[in-house]
Amino acid sequence: MITPGNYVLKAIDANLGESKDGNPYVCVNFEVTEGEHKGETLPWFGHFTEKTKHQTARALKLLGFAGDDITKLDTVRGQTSCYVEVEPGPDGSPRARVRFVGPRQVKELEPGKAAKFSAQLKGLFGDSKQDAPF
Repeated sequence: MITPGNYVLKAIDANLGESKDGNPYVCVNFEVTEGEHKGETLPWFGHFTEKTKHQTARALKLLGFAGDDITKLDTVRGQTSCYVEVEPGPDGSPRARVRFVGPRQVKELEPGKAAKFSAQLKGLFGDSKQDAPF
């Protein structure tokens, strides 16, 4: 089984689905394009709730979605970095799935917070001319 982490994946198909609760979602199936897991396929589920619809739209555009007709998903064939996780499936056995489409975005520390954090780490890395203390 694939291990959790970042992988370069290519969208191979996309379809609309409906949850048990009647909420629409998009399922994009990806193929791993490199490394020891090359050729393995994994799903990603994008939901359209108030909280998630913008992130789902951003992911679909990143993968090549064109236009505004969500029933026409044939352009979703792009390749990008994705984060894969392993979670328990419905039967309790582990299953891999795409958790995040696109490069993970990190919120940068504000300069003042970064300086304070840096001061807390003084001495951790040792003298740059010598080996680190660990």
